[in-house]
Amino acid sequence: MASDGRPVLTLHDYLRVVRRRKWIIIIAAVVAPLVAVLLTLREKATYEASAQVLVNRQNLAANLSGLNDPSQLDSNRLLTTQAEFARLPVIAKRALAAAGIQNRSPSDLLGASRVTSADDSDILTFTVSNPRPSVATRLATEYARQYVKYRQEFESAQLAAARQSLLERIDELKQSGATKSPLYKSLVRQADDLAAMQAVGLSQAALVRPASGAGRLEPAVIRNGVFALVLGVMTALGLAFLRDALDARPRSAEEIGARLDLRLLGRLPRPPRQLRRSGGLVMLAEPEGAHAEPFRMLRMSIEFATAGRVVRRGASGYPPVTRSAARHIRRLMVTSAVEGEGKSTTVANLAVAYAMAGRKVLLVDLDFGRASVHRFFGLQPQPGLTDVVLGSASLERVVSYVDLNVVARMERAMGGSQEDRRAGSLGVVPLGTLPAHAGDVAVTMEIEQVLGQLDNVAELILIDSPPLLRVGDALALTSLVDALLLVTNLRAVRPPILDELRRMLADSPVPKLGFVLTGADFETGVEDLTYRYTRAVNAG
Repeated sequence: MASDGRPVLTLHDYLRVVRRRKWIIIIAAVVAPLVAVLLTLREKATYEASAQVLVNRQNLAANLSGLNDPSQLDSNRLLTTQAEFARLPVIAKRALAAAGIQNRSPSDLLGASRVTSADDSDILTFTVSNPRPSVATRLATEYARQYVKYRQEFESAQLAAARQSLLERIDELKQSGATKSPLYKSLVRQADDLAAMQAVGLSQAALVRPASGAGRLEPAVIRNGVFALVLGVMTALGLAFLRDALDARPRSAEEIGARLDLRLLGRLPRPPRQLRRSGGLVMLAEPEGAHAEPFRMLRMSIEFATAGRVVRRGASGYPPVTRSAARHIRRLMVTSAVEGEGKSTTVANLAVAYAMAGRKVLLVDLDFGRASVHRFFGLQPQPGLTDVVLGSASLERVVSYVDLNVVARMERAMGGSQEDRRAGSLGVVPLGTLPAHAGDVAVTMEIEQVLGQLDNVAELILIDSPPLLRVGDALALTSLVDALLLVTNLRAVRPPILDELRRMLADSPVPKLGFVLTGADFETGVEDLTYRYTRAVNAG
């Protein structure tokens, strides 16, 4: 914790965020480079060629004429000046004419070229890009050559101007009669040297390496792909952390337990994808599989919670299940806050787990909003408990017993123990015809009478009720049961939902055994025995 009381995020916390939002990063890491590569491939190819010119740092005209050239004192300034000198439009125009290019202007060439210099050499590099490699090579060479010629002409003009200046001073000395003075002789010698240089045509620059070929510059597929990958991942990381910061969903079962003031009885991972698509039950399809073990552990946790033990409020902060209530729990209501939290799937698998353990179990569907228990066992729509309440069906007619011998044979083939399991039974009571006002007091009392009759034929009645926050009838049903088990899902609940759920649970006097977390594989930072067992079985 920081000094201001806020939690200090660690590297592990950041890695959890990355793991929770991994799909944002994965999609960005795939899409961004792919788009960049596709757009790059649609670009026209561009080739680049270079030629080099050697620059002489000495200004002979200035030296001979006795003038000071500041650029001679700073080599970098000289090369920078010459690089800018080479960007004159007249040089570009001459280069285009010499290369035989008719459809381009000097500004086009200057825009597709550059002249650079190195700090540790006297070399100017002329680089030209063009969609055609042969044109790029020819333009680069002519650009450098025309620079040399233009500078030679420029220097020749400088020599002529310097010689003309010397001749004017010599004429002045002649007119004054100072033809025998040392100054006169020096000026005559300098004028003769300038004339000789002008006649020879000595240049201060020379083309030392013409362009010999052009390399491909664009499209740079790899470079653009790598750049898009880095940019995409960085952007995705920012979006992932932003979305995680704006996501108010709870992160762990401990956070849910703290908000609801309930104890955690078990974590249930998602069933296999095939069962999710078919709507089957793990306890029937894979009774000895890795995904069935968490339901057995949940059954044991419930039995411990209802075995007459008192869970004291203390360090855990959970409310106690009283000893007197625990001894008489025969009706257990399984509910959730909202739809889609896996309530019906959980209670159906739990019913099979109890029956396989040798208990006489009845599974009663009282989800008035979305009755689905009968589908898990392949039962056809038929009269149910509400039809018994309405007097249109008998109690014996609405109870359908599941053949657990099929499950027993599967377990026997897999080496499972059969002790006490043949004595167990599972009866399913569907909802039946939905009454117009299921939450009325009169209907609730009649349902209680039917449940009282079912108490005579079962040791445990598991009730699938509507979500507490979606159907008002669910709270009325809590008066019919001995205890309540809450099913929650990290992806379905929000803090306001949990706060409202806690308020509703506080209004109900029924003992709350605790809560079960479904979809627990979405929970980060959890490493319990169930997951280790699951991985061990899958690896084996």
